[in-house]
Amino acid sequence: MIIDELHVGGFGRWRDTTFSFVPGLNLFVAPNEAGKSTLLHALFAALYGMKRDYLRVTRYLDEYERYYPWDRGPYETIIRYQLDGQSFRLHRCHEKEREQARLFREPELTEITLLYQEDRRKEYNFLERHLGLTRTLFADVTWVRGGPVHAARHLLPTLVNDNEADPLVNALLAALEQEISVVGRKESAGSTLIGKLSGQLEQARSELEDAEASWQSVQHLTRSLAVWQDELNSEQTARIQIEAKMERIKQAEAAWQEKWQQSFETTTAAQITGWAESASDEQQERVLHHQTAEQLHALEQEIAQWRQSNVDKSRTSHSEAADRYLSFAGIDEAAWQQWLKDWYALSVYDERQVASDPEVDLNKLQSDYLIGQEWAKNVERLEKECERLASVIEETERTKREASITTPTAAQPTESPMETSPQDYLSRKNRAALARKRQASRHKWWWYGASLCVAAVGIISWWSDQQAAAVVAAVLTALAGLVGWYVSQNGQKAAPVVSSADTETPLARQDEVTSRLEARLYELEEELVGKQQELRKCQASLRQLLGEWNLSEWEAFLAMREKWLIQIHEHQLSEKEAAERKRIQMRLEKQMLEWGVPPHLPFEQAAALVLSEHAEWEQRSRAQQQRLQEELDDQKRRAARASRLAKLEQKQTEILERWRMEIRDILLSRQKELEQQRREAEAERAERDEAITTLREKIAQARGEIGQRGEVALAKAKSRYDDVKEKWEEVRLRRDALILAKSALEEAMEEWRTDISPQMNQTASRVVKQLTGGRYQDVRLDPLQDFAIRVVEPERRNIVEQSNFSSGTQDQLYFAQRIALLQKVSAEREPLPIFLDDHFIHYDQERLEAALYCLLELAESHQVFLFSCHRRELDYLQPMISGMERHKIHAWP
Repeated sequence: MIIDELHVGGFGRWRDTTFSFVPGLNLFVAPNEAGKSTLLHALFAALYGMKRDYLRVTRYLDEYERYYPWDRGPYETIIRYQLDGQSFRLHRCHEKEREQARLFREPELTEITLLYQEDRRKEYNFLERHLGLTRTLFADVTWVRGGPVHAARHLLPTLVNDNEADPLVNALLAALEQEISVVGRKESAGSTLIGKLSGQLEQARSELEDAEASWQSVQHLTRSLAVWQDELNSEQTARIQIEAKMERIKQAEAAWQEKWQQSFETTTAAQITGWAESASDEQQERVLHHQTAEQLHALEQEIAQWRQSNVDKSRTSHSEAADRYLSFAGIDEAAWQQWLKDWYALSVYDERQVASDPEVDLNKLQSDYLIGQEWAKNVERLEKECERLASVIEETERTKREASITTPTAAQPTESPMETSPQDYLSRKNRAALARKRQASRHKWWWYGASLCVAAVGIISWWSDQQAAAVVAAVLTALAGLVGWYVSQNGQKAAPVVSSADTETPLARQDEVTSRLEARLYELEEELVGKQQELRKCQASLRQLLGEWNLSEWEAFLAMREKWLIQIHEHQLSEKEAAERKRIQMRLEKQMLEWGVPPHLPFEQAAALVLSEHAEWEQRSRAQQQRLQEELDDQKRRAARASRLAKLEQKQTEILERWRMEIRDILLSRQKELEQQRREAEAERAERDEAITTLREKIAQARGEIGQRGEVALAKAKSRYDDVKEKWEEVRLRRDALILAKSALEEAMEEWRTDISPQMNQTASRVVKQLTGGRYQDVRLDPLQDFAIRVVEPERRNIVEQSNFSSGTQDQLYFAQRIALLQKVSAEREPLPIFLDDHFIHYDQERLEAALYCLLELAESHQVFLFSCHRRELDYLQPMISGMERHKIHAWP
C-alpha cells in the first residue's frame, strides 16, 4: 500500500492544504505545535474515518472534538492511495450532521462506493475489505508507539497463514460460536434458547402454583367485586361535582386577569370612578376608589392651568445673519494655540542660505580612506618588523663572533700532548674558562654595588628631607652589602669537576653552535629581505593613492578628509533646517486652508488675514455671549414653571402608583384565594381519579382472575410444567457439550498459531541487535500474551521482561516489535506503510543512527512516515537521501 497524496479541507489547524508523499521515506521536520501529530491523525481519519471499530456508548473517537477545524470550516479529507496494483481516491466528510464517504477508482474516477456495504456503525468498510484490518489493527501494526499492542487477540488470526486447515477450523469455530450464541451461555439471557426455556419453566411453575390456589380465591373475589362496583359509582358522581366547581374557579380567574390588566391601563379620575361602580360589595375598596378619584380630579385641573400659562410667549429669537468672515471662527482652542506656536516658531526661525553641495565624491573619499588606512598600518607594522629583524641579526652576528673568539687557535700556548693526557688537558682548559667567566661576573656585580653606594650619597645630598633621604640611603647601602656578600659566596664555590665523558665535546659542540648560528643568520636575512620588499610595495601603493588626490603625505590626506567631512556636515545641517522651516510653513498653510482661507493668497497675507479675522471674531463672540446670557435667564424662568408642572405630574403619578399598589394587593389576595380553591379542587379531583383508577383496576383484575382461574385446570398446569422442564434439561446438556468442544478446538488452534513466533522472533532479534550494537541478540514475542516482549540477557542468559529496561531501551523493543508485526502482516498481503511520531526522543546518537539506517532499509519495500521536532534525524538523513526520488524531506517553519 502506498499513500500518494492527502488533501485536508479542514482538520485541526490545517485548512485547504495538500501533502504529496513518495513511496519511500517521508521525513517531516518541524517544531512543536506545528501540526505534525495533527497531520498523522488526519491520515488515519482519511483512511478509516473517525468512528470506533465497534459500537459503544460513544460512537466517535475521543479525537473527534480535538481535531475539529479551528476556523469552523468543512471537516473534510481527500486521500489518494495505491493498493494491489490499483489506484483509489477516497473522499470523507467527518461532520456528524452530514457525514459522507465516497470511493473512486483512478484514473477514470469511477465511483465504486456502492460496491461496499455499510456496517452496524453506518460506515463503509473500504480499508477493512482492502487490507482485512480494522482501524485498531491497522494502527497497532503500522504506528510505532511506546506501548503494548491494543488488539492483540484480534491481530493473532490475521498473522496465521490460512492455507489448508485454518479455513476449516475457523468455519468450525464460527459454527460452534453461532450455535452457542443461539443456545445461550447464561440462563438469564432472555433472547437465547435456554433463556427462553428458563422463562417458560418459571412461568409454568408460577401457573402451577396459581392453579393450586385459584379454587380458594375465586369465591372471595366474587364478593369483593360487588363492593368495588358500588364504590366506583359514588366516586364518579363526586368527580362530576368537582369539575363544575373548577369551571366556576376558572371563570373567576379570567375576570381577575382582566382587572389586573386594567390596573396598568388606568390613568385618569374618570377611569377610577368606573372601578368604584364595578367594585365588589366591600366598603373599603369603594372608599379607596372614591378618594383617589377626587384627588386626581383636583390635580388634573391644576395641571391644565399651569400648562395653559406655560405657553411659550417669549419673542422668537431673530437669527442674526451669520456674518462670519471665515470658517475658522469655530475652531478648537487647542488647534488655535498650536497654530500660534507654529507661527511664532516660523517668525523667529533664522532663514539660512543652504550651503553649496560639496564637489568631492564622498563614497570614493571614504573608500580611499579605508584602503589608505590599512596600507599605512601595514607600513608601520613592516617597519617595526624590519627594525626587530635587524636587531636580531646584529645580536646573532655578535654571538657568532663571540663563539668564534672562544675557539682555541694554534698561536695560543697549549700543553704538550706528551706531558699530559688529553683528558687532563681538556679538564684544565674548561676550568680556566669557567674561572674567567666567574671573574667577569664578580667584576660586574662589584660595579652594581658601587653604583648603588654612589646613588645613596647623591640622594642624601640632593633630597631636602633629610630623614627620608637617610631611609633611602640606608636601603641602597643594604642592597650594596647584599651584592658584595653574593660575590664573595660565588667566589668561594669550587669549580665543577668535568667528567671524563664530557672531555671530548667542547670543540665539536663549538662547531655545532657556530653552524647553527650561521643557519639562523641566513634565515633572518632572508626574512628581512622579504619584509623589506613587502614594505616597499605597501609604500608604493600608498604613494599611488595619495597621488590620485595630489598629496604627498598621509597626514595631509587625513586633514583634507576632515575638511570635506565638515563641509558635508554643514551642507546637511542647512538642508535639514530648510526642510524644518518648510514643514512648519506647510503645516500652517494646511491649517489655514481647513479654516477657509482662500488658497490663492500668499502665505504672509494669508497669515495676516487669519490674525485679523480671529481678533474680530473674539469681539463678536463677546457680544454673542451677552445675548446668550439673556436667553439663559429666560430659560431659567421657563424651567421654574416646568419644574412646578413636573412636581404636579409627579404627585399625580404617585397617587396613581399608590392606588395601583393597593388595588393590586387586593387583587393578589383574591388571586391567592382562587388559587387555594383551585388547588383544593385539583387535589380532590386527583384523589377521586386515583380512587376510580384503583377501583377499576381491582374490578378488571378480579374479573380476569376469575375468568382465567375458571379456564386453567390444575392437571393442565402440571403437564405443561413437566414438558418445559424436560426441554430445559436437554438444552442445558447441549450447551455444556458445545462449550467443551469449542474450548478444546481453541486450545488446539492456539498451539498451532504459536508457529508464527520463530519468524517474528528472528525479525525482532535482528532489529534489536542492529539498534544496540549487538548487546541484545535474542528477543521473543509471545502471541498468546498480547505479543509480550522478552529478552534473553547475554551475560547470565536470564529472561528479562520488557518493563525492566530503561525508557530508551523499551522504545527500541517496541520499535522492533512493530517492525516484526509489520513484516509478518505485509508478507500475507502487501507492504504496509509505517508511521513514527517523535519515537526516537529517548535514543542516544549511536542508536538513533542505527534505527535510521534500519528505516532506510525498510523504506526500500515499505512507505515510511517519520515525524520529528529535532534536527538530529534531518542532519543524519539529508546527506543520504538528497537527490533521490524515492525519499523526500518535508519541512515547514
